[in-house]
Amino acid sequence: MPPRPLQIWMYMAGRFILRHRRKTIATGSFIILGTSILVFLHALTVGINDTMVLNTTHLHYGDIFLEFPSEVDNPASIAAKIAAEKGVASVLLRSRLSGLLTAGAVSAPVVLFGVNPKTESAQTAIVRRMTAGNYPANPNEMLLGQTIAEKLEVDAGDFVSAVDSSGKYLGDYKVSGVYQTEIPHFDDMVVYTPVQGIDPAVRSANPSEMALFINKNYNLQKIKTHLQAIIPNGVSVKTWDELMPDLLQLIEMNEVAMRILILFIFILVGFGISNIFVLTIVERFREFGILKAMGVTPKELVGLVFFESFMICLGATLIGLVTGWALSHLVAYSGIDFSSLTSHNRYFIVTGLVRPRATLESIYWPGLLSVLVSIVSSYLPTRIAARKTTAVALRFA
Repeated sequence: MPPRPLQIWMYMAGRFILRHRRKTIATGSFIILGTSILVFLHALTVGINDTMVLNTTHLHYGDIFLEFPSEVDNPASIAAKIAAEKGVASVLLRSRLSGLLTAGAVSAPVVLFGVNPKTESAQTAIVRRMTAGNYPANPNEMLLGQTIAEKLEVDAGDFVSAVDSSGKYLGDYKVSGVYQTEIPHFDDMVVYTPVQGIDPAVRSANPSEMALFINKNYNLQKIKTHLQAIIPNGVSVKTWDELMPDLLQLIEMNEVAMRILILFIFILVGFGISNIFVLTIVERFREFGILKAMGVTPKELVGLVFFESFMICLGATLIGLVTGWALSHLVAYSGIDFSSLTSHNRYFIVTGLVRPRATLESIYWPGLLSVLVSIVSSYLPTRIAARKTTAVALRFA
């Protein structure tokens, strides 16, 4: 018997789908639910990773971090040149020196940063973590970490004296405010003052650093490579993932865990689909017997049910992907606030608000697994039906 055209089998599969609405709705709903949930969960994982990166980069280091040794002349001109580069949103130039703060008879070692108050407070998260006072605006003002303020027994409005690591007197500073990040090496050591409050000779004798914030959709590695070609030798240039490999590993671990979760959920979905197919195929044994009696071969019968299953799975998967994508974007407008669960987590010091972000991977993995698992789940019940003889199949009422 010559093979029947493919269009005939697709037409028959479509007719079977419409005739057996209960099976179609039950199977399709299972797939839609599983696919949409997994798209949303993956988007939520991406959103959590985005929030961790945002919190970490906006604390101090930026997306790309440069360190200038004291031998490099005029870092300000280099900062102006970098600020004009394509993709660079903001440049924060800082002077850095080690020193000692004194209040009365108490002293505390610190790392003092001379900053531009306007750009620093606009870009970094320290201003959002202040517990008292204001961000320093005048050259004789200083912002202290909570632990340093407690050691010196000072608060906003009090005064401290500062000397550098060589013992040179830097001046008396008014404590304009106090911040708390709950990160020990910040709260215990880091203080900020307007760069104008540090003697230019002292600044030139100490290293400087620069935090760059890059516009979205720009490749950090490409910008880093370009910067290395235009800045002096000896300047260290690192992206955030090179500075914080622990955060990068945590993000990679989250992604692996999500892929494992996707796989396990679809294994469970597969069992449910297989169960539905077993029940519906048993109900259709007589139908299959009639087809065999008309000359349909076991191979053609398997192909027929395959087309039927594929059409249901593909349609339901597409609906599930669109539903999950739409849900992710809908929730992203307001976000999900995890602040109560992350108040002591250093990767969420700026905000605990997570906005799900659906990526190509959020669509690709759930979509691919949905179709594959659904088809595999329908194969075994179909083979059972195909192996039944015509006489045995026709006995079913």
